[in-house]
Amino acid sequence: MVESALILLTFVSMVLFILDMSRILLFEQYFAERVRSGARAAAVNAYDTAAIKNFVCYNSRSAPGGNTSTPGLFGLTPAYVTVQRLGTAGKWDDRIRVTIQNYPVTTMMPYFTGSMRLPRVTATFPVASLGAAN
Repeated sequence: MVESALILLTFVSMVLFILDMSRILLFEQYFAERVRSGARAAAVNAYDTAAIKNFVCYNSRSAPGGNTSTPGLFGLTPAYVTVQRLGTAGKWDDRIRVTIQNYPVTTMMPYFTGSMRLPRVTATFPVASLGAAN
């Protein structure tokens, strides 16, 4: 009985750890896809910081109902997204950088429950629109 209890406790803890780390990896992969998509949309369309943040969070250039505090998938809001224009606008060195940072995640492992921030996820694309407007 005692051996079974110890083995079961260890096994359940390992399974919960694997599920928790899988969830965190899912967040990171999703965010990597969103920043890549947002940077690409910004590079080929007219530059608008608010529209890029909305596109990253909601897959639309505008927030649902115009409310940017509405959480998107996995609770992502424009507050976690930063957009930078690097280089000189309209020149060869013009680039767009989109970053998601400081996204909070709560772990659910027994004895290790706590909150952490995911690492920064960044994508940088060269601007191809040269000021085009949609």
